[in-house]
Amino acid sequence: MEVYPDFGLFLMIGLLFAPFGGLAAFLIIYEEYSHHGFSRSRLIREGLAAAFTAASVLIVVALVAGFFIGPWGT
Repeated sequence: MEVYPDFGLFLMIGLLFAPFGGLAAFLIIYEEYSHHGFSRSRLIREGLAAAFTAASVLIVVALVAGFFIGPWGT
């Protein structure tokens, strides 16, 4: 499998924007779960789990986009 030049660009884009998506997921989960009376430690734990999941998914999506766009973008 050949790695195309744009693949690295999409990896960097994913690494740049994934923390923003993770932060948004953390804040949304924290705010929504706070209405259900959970303890602060559980709110943080659930928020961090959502943040890491969202950031991971965004990085994978960026890599997949780089894989499919790479051959036709050059």
